[in-house]
Amino acid sequence: ELVNAPEPEPFESPASWLSRMALMQGAHLKELLSYLNIDMQSDIDLQMATLDTSLLAKVCGLPESSFGFMKHMFSQLREIEGDGKTFLLQKDSLARYRFCPRCLGEQHTPHFPVHWRFKAWRWCPLHNCLLSDFCPRCRAVVILPMNMLKAGRKGLGVAYLSNCQVCGAKLMNKPKSKRIKASKYRLSTNDHFLLANGRTLLSALYHTKFKIGESSQKYPVSAIRGLETHGYFPPE
Repeated sequence: ELVNAPEPEPFESPASWLSRMALMQGAHLKELLSYLNIDMQSDIDLQMATLDTSLLAKVCGLPESSFGFMKHMFSQLREIEGDGKTFLLQKDSLARYRFCPRCLGEQHTPHFPVHWRFKAWRWCPLHNCLLSDFCPRCRAVVILPMNMLKAGRKGLGVAYLSNCQVCGAKLMNKPKSKRIKASKYRLSTNDHFLLANGRTLLSALYHTKFKIGESSQKYPVSAIRGLETHGYFPPE
């Protein structure tokens, strides 16, 4: 059994938790994943759907309920699509995340929630802002899990997931950019409709069913694929 294994934060993604876990163990990410029998060559988040969480909990000295939310969400996603590529952000077959800078700044323990991995989740309902795609300094995207021991500038490591894994800058910093007319980024009624549907997608995964409009009929989560095909969710 491992010592000092951190418990996942509420709604935290598997890849985010494993990144923090490796750092707290003072271990290279590959070493930790090998010890936990997790395949680094495939999607870490989706693996949670089939992983033996009772064994994982025992090895980490944590209650199995710690992994209940992440296992449930990615299990439901696999009901819709086995590889999740239609719904999950990726870059060169690696797991990519967006983020809300203000959320990261307010978290007691910086981490990346499950919903920041989804293409359709473009908007933070807590701060009424669109999510960020890049580091404000170097424009690098967030790829998880990351080996925090060797991340950052010159591979010297980073202490928190709120730091860029490439340059080490704080992801909460405001990007340096020229002032532009606000009208360029004004959202249309249809934009707001699609953003709201992005939240609905995650709700449907959690509740395993959904309704459309004022209808009382409930549809299984597998029907989400049809809505995506017809353009009901915001584009990547």
